[in-house]
Amino acid sequence: MKMPAKEFKLMQDEEFGGDQQNHSQNPGMMGNPNSNFRRYVDSLSNKEHTFLVRCKVDMYTMGSDNDANRVRYYLSRMLPADIKTYNAVLLDRLKIYKNL
Repeated sequence: MKMPAKEFKLMQDEEFGGDQQNHSQNPGMMGNPNSNFRRYVDSLSNKEHTFLVRCKVDMYTMGSDNDANRVRYYLSRMLPADIKTYNAVLLDRLKIYKNL
């Protein structure tokens, strides 16, 4: 995102007054269209990005018969998509099939 998460969170809190309920209840509401937060989010829209996602399996014990595993996902990093790297990886993968 070209910005640390703490800075993005501060910008979001300035826009919505730091109240999680204010923007979580209506996710489509982006606040003032002329705000820094809105302009920044709009600049990232409709562009390809690469996401680094972390997963964690949690065991929930709700009783002997109702044990369940749940997976939580965390977005660790968001980077602009690099088409040259994607193409290089794709060509390397295709070379494997050529040798079969």
